Amino acid sequence: MSTAAAGPDPPLEQLLAGQLSAPGPQAAPGAGKRTDIATSTDPSTGSYTITGGQQGKQRLDLLAEIMRPTTLQLLAEAGLRGGDRCLDLGCGGGNVTLDMARIVGPDGLVAGVDFDPQIVELARQDAADAGAGNVEYHAADARTFDGGPFDLTYARFLCPTCPGPELSWAGCGSLPGPAGGS
Repeated sequence: MSTAAAGPDPPLEQLLAGQLSAPGPQAAPGAGKRTDIATSTDPSTGSYTITGGQQGKQRLDLLAEIMRPTTLQLLAEAGLRGGDRCLDLGCGGGNVTLDMARIVGPDGLVAGVDFDPQIVELARQDAADAGAGNVEYHAADARTFDGGPFDLTYARFLCPTCPGPELSWAGCGSLPGPAGGS
């Protein structure tokens, strides 16, 4: 844990500067080439969801890679630091969960929650491959997950993909820890 009084912890500074690689497995041969990735739409709700399994994980990995610079900046501005306990609500493939785990370091903890058990298992594999011992994943409904308190709760694509997203946030009021969280 950093003892600096001002500014983000060095791991976050290094992530923002691109000096630390993203946690997880190295790119497979042929990475970067377009592959067909399955999606589905539920006509009863009009909601868009990413199909589970390896195809869905590939799409989530691509989205995470594209959004990573702004996500890291957001986490810095939110004050994420070493030792924090965090929740990645609707974590999908766990990419942000792993970035948060690097930032909070070994004294912190990050819980990733997603409803898709296949995606959660693939995220667990990535965390194991990255040697992230401060990450736990839960296949659970974000609207009913109870694992706090947390210093920071993060959700990127939860509202557009979750039926009744206001219910997801209704349960988050009791999640932040003593620091107040965000």
